[in-house]
Amino acid sequence: MKNYRVDWNLGGIIIFLSLLVAIVSLFMTWIDLGPMTWNGLDQKGYISLLFWIYPLVRLFQNKKIHSIIGIISAAAAIALVLFFLTDLSVDFYVVEFNVTGIGVYVFVVAAIALALGVIMYQKK
Repeated sequence: MKNYRVDWNLGGIIIFLSLLVAIVSLFMTWIDLGPMTWNGLDQKGYISLLFWIYPLVRLFQNKKIHSIIGIISAAAAIALVLFFLTDLSVDFYVVEFNVTGIGVYVFVVAAIALALGVIMYQKK
């Protein structure tokens, strides 16, 4: 039987915690229209979790994360969520409203933490 040992540095811990924060944000409000709200699961935000696959697989294998691939993965997660953020503006007569809930902002922080964790994770 193989003995598994988690040997993560600060970058690895940040990557794992950013995944947990991203998952929690999916249950928070992503769209808030007053009496009507939708969470990240309703908005298919779980698709954005695909960008965590490569860093997590390398992390659990205790192997080096290639910086370019990891940063591209994190940047794609950030770009996708920022696109979602800017797309949630509603024009009502002359005034523009942003109906984004707190969950999207928490997800952006998690995606930025993913990028930071990938940069900080250096395997010997």
